[in-house]
Amino acid sequence: MKNTLTALVDLLLERAELPDSKQPEYHTFRFLDAGIIDSFNLMQFIMEIEEEFDIELTPDDTQSEEFRTLGGLALIIDSKKQQDEE
Repeated sequence: MKNTLTALVDLLLERAELPDSKQPEYHTFRFLDAGIIDSFNLMQFIMEIEEEFDIELTPDDTQSEEFRTLGGLALIIDSKKQQDEE
């Protein structure tokens, strides 16, 4: 099973090329600032995340600073998955 960060990178690669796809620093990649996901596609991307990871993202999640980077988003997802397991 893929880790969360790898799965997020794969979801983004379905939309556009990422800068240097072998880059090990994806956890700090600010995908919203890079324009990979625009406001029009953001809702669809959120729904794909929720379906892929079987979680529900709240407005607080999506408006947080963590949501802006792939690593931060992975932490949000992993935290929600852990809460569901408890």
